[in-house]
Amino acid sequence: MEALAKECEELGVKILSNTAGKKLITSKEGKITGVLAVSDGKEIKIKTKAAIIAAGGFSGNKEMLDKYLPTRGFRLSLSLPHKGEGILMAEEAGAIVDDCVTTFFIGPHHYPYTGSLNRLLRRPEMLHVNNRGERFSDESLFVERLNLTGNPLVRQPGEICYGLMDTATLQNLIKTKEGHGGFGAGDLSWLDEVKDDFKIDIKKGVAKAADTWEEIAKFIGAKPEVLKATVEQYNTYCDNGYDYDMIKDNKYLFPLRKPPFYAVLGRNGFDATFGGIKINERMEVINKQFDPIPGLYAAGNNAGSAINVNYHPMHAGTSMSFAVCSGYMAGKSAANYVLKKNKQDD
Repeated sequence: MEALAKECEELGVKILSNTAGKKLITSKEGKITGVLAVSDGKEIKIKTKAAIIAAGGFSGNKEMLDKYLPTRGFRLSLSLPHKGEGILMAEEAGAIVDDCVTTFFIGPHHYPYTGSLNRLLRRPEMLHVNNRGERFSDESLFVERLNLTGNPLVRQPGEICYGLMDTATLQNLIKTKEGHGGFGAGDLSWLDEVKDDFKIDIKKGVAKAADTWEEIAKFIGAKPEVLKATVEQYNTYCDNGYDYDMIKDNKYLFPLRKPPFYAVLGRNGFDATFGGIKINERMEVINKQFDPIPGLYAAGNNAGSAINVNYHPMHAGTSMSFAVCSGYMAGKSAANYVLKKNKQDD
């Protein structure tokens, strides 16, 4: 960003910081003629022949999150708290806003708590149950199935889960650091922090260590007999080497028999909102007639719907790469539009 800002200044580009765009100004023909903005509490009008919307997503706008996200539960996000003004401005100017505005779910997210338990929660060796004590998905989805863990989680009561593990499996992980695949499998040094982090998160009320499943059930809010039945059934799958319920790979099957038993709260979350403003291959914003709005372009997390609800771990940084490429394409298209328009004016 510093390099880009420096080059902009060298090229004579005027950068207005602390200035919020509020409205796109259009002619009677629907062409972009300017932007209405607010700077230091004062309303200003910026005349322009083209505008590029690159105002980030809407992670900080609860109304838009409620409208577009396929979840209504507690949501965690690492995203900047953008308010979605760019999308709202484009919609007011006649743009199509896709009904499939999506997010990168990588649930269960866990960021308000300690980092090591966040990683542990998404390990495929864990047993995941909802707050009724019922198992609901293959715990290796984060590794083996294109990071689909968020989809089943949003269908659970309260959209929360609990990751369960016994002392034998935890000790084996810490000792061998073999990993068995999964989140954080590359550098397993975080496992050395797990025991201390459990003490911290137990005090926060988001984790539990107990010698009986009755105590774990009370922490979860589940009926003890339901949780015990779930664990016992899972243990038989581990013993037989075959998961008859979820078909989880047997290399991830570890029974839960040695106390103390551990439980970690998991909630759904997302890294960023992605998409909204309908665009074509030139990054031109499309109106409800599927025609480009003359002089209006969109890029980055405001634009398109290039990604589905699941963040593919093989495509890390997708949002960043799309922002760079679409920004370049939008800038080039806008320049061509203005130069062509100027020729016509001459």
